[in-house]
This record gives sequence, structure tokens and C-alpha cells, in this order.
Amino acid sequence: MLLQQQRSRVEIARPQVFSGKIEEVSAFVNMACLYIRMKMIEEVVATQVAWVLSYIQGGIAEAWKDSLLDELAKVLSLSLDDSRTTRCECLGRTQ
Repeated sequence: MLLQQQRSRVEIARPQVFSGKIEEVSAFVNMACLYIRMKMIEEVVATQVAWVLSYIQGGIAEAWKDSLLDELAKVLSLSLDDSRTTRCECLGRTQ
């Protein structure tokens, strides 16, 4: 519990919006992973994934995200029995 309280008080920058530029991949992934480790470690994986996907906007990455969301919708519709997970949370829409 103490570690969780310490994590919530630490200020961590959020990643920049990612549009698919190859030169920005490493920085985006590193910042997203750092933020999740420090601020979202207790969240279910589906929520973490939805959060990361919310930072993917525009460019070629937007088309990739839309395709991934379509595939996830099919898979996740089979596993929404977890009461903490909703389809909207899993898909990163209307959280």
C-alpha cells in the first residue's frame, strides 16, 4: 500500500501523441511503459492497453490502431465476464 501511495505522488510525464513516425517509436514506447509502471500498475491489462492506444492518433498509426481495435473487439467480446472490464474500456473508447 505504501508503494502504491508513493507512486501516485510521483509526477511522471505522459507520452507525446504518437502518429507513427519511426523516429518517435522508441521514445513513445519508453514513456508509455514508464507511466504504466509508475501510475497504472494496478490496472487490468485491458485498461493499460486502452490508455496506450488513446495516445496513438493520426498518420499511419491511426489506421493501424483502428484495425487493431476491430480485431480486439472480436476477441474481447468473448472475455467480458470480468466485471472490472467493459467493452468501451478495452477498446479505448468513451472511458
